[in-house]
Amino acid sequence: MQWLELWLRIGDSQVLALLSQFEQAGYLKRQEQVGRYPHYQVEPSYHDKIRLYLVYNCCSRLMTKEIDLRVLDEPHFVAYCNRAWTSMRILCTFSPPQIEICSEIEQSITEEFIYQLYQIGYLQLVERYDKNLIGSENVYRLRLNSGPLAPFICADGIVYDLNSRKFYMTQ
Repeated sequence: MQWLELWLRIGDSQVLALLSQFEQAGYLKRQEQVGRYPHYQVEPSYHDKIRLYLVYNCCSRLMTKEIDLRVLDEPHFVAYCNRAWTSMRILCTFSPPQIEICSEIEQSITEEFIYQLYQIGYLQLVERYDKNLIGSENVYRLRLNSGPLAPFICADGIVYDLNSRKFYMTQ
């Protein structure tokens, strides 16, 4: 866990969530728990299946307010992301408020998830917010629909796609 915390710049709760996702995907097997945290053994074929991609940061923050990165530590963040991802796959073109309504999740979670996906290239900005137009908002299009499972947000600029088994990290 300490290596993941150091490498991915994430906390204990996010490491445990990521390890749980890897276990569900069949990459890890849970061993006996010694001490406070569980131990895992890597499946032999794990390294053959996973890929790491470095993505050039394609944007500055395009949200209308600053996002609090503590959102990533919310207990149900992964479940909320899965609901938002399903809504994105159904709508294809959407605004953050539409995802909030369809997924029944908070604005801060929606904005962080959308920003992270936009940052690595999963989303395309179709229409930008204009403060001079009433009712204006950012509108996005889903560019990369990799499958039914939502990409896992590890840290700011680091995403793991469970469907394609790829890590994306912005530079």
